[in-house]
Amino acid sequence: MKNPMPMAVALLIVAVALFLVAIWLSMRQAHSEQAPPVGVEVRPVIPADGRMTMPRAKFVSPDPLKMAAAKALRGDYGRLREWQRIGWQEVMDQGTYPGQVAWVTNYWTGEPGVGTVCASGRRVEVGRTAAMLHSSGRRLRTGEFGYYVVISFPTGYELRQVWDTGSPRNAARARKKGAETWIDRYVPRRDGRTWIRPIYIVRRVDTRRRSAG
Repeated sequence: MKNPMPMAVALLIVAVALFLVAIWLSMRQAHSEQAPPVGVEVRPVIPADGRMTMPRAKFVSPDPLKMAAAKALRGDYGRLREWQRIGWQEVMDQGTYPGQVAWVTNYWTGEPGVGTVCASGRRVEVGRTAAMLHSSGRRLRTGEFGYYVVISFPTGYELRQVWDTGSPRNAARARKKGAETWIDRYVPRRDGRTWIRPIYIVRRVDTRRRSAG
């Protein structure tokens, strides 16, 4: 009669080998799983019955204003004037206050009551100058000018610098149109278009930097 021990030993060796292979495969799979890339946040999915299921990745987009500022500073939109460079850099460094819905209008030299000098004493500049009111609805005063505002248009962001002010009546007119505030853009010629658009006031820093250029 043959000795059954060699067969038992062989089966034991096979079982151990299969066990070791299973452990190796499990470790390899765990090692191959990587953390989500930068900009991806993993959040649990909680269905209506309240039971937790497997998480899924949700893309968290960066601040679009800072993305626009970075592109502007990089030169993607052409060469910047010094005031634009300072303004976009402040968007990057300081950020903005929470957005507001604004009634956006235009004004130009030749319009009744409009000259070539702003209420701040500076001359109007096409593409730069804007007029606003104080948050209380009054006219801006000396020392309150020079801050930057980013207007969000359907075609992209526009940077302006507030060197002018206007009639307090515009605050009430803006509210009647469903807006929270009002901003007036200086333009080179008559342009009666208006918009209801989000705006973002850039947090204020050193006035000497802000008024450069």
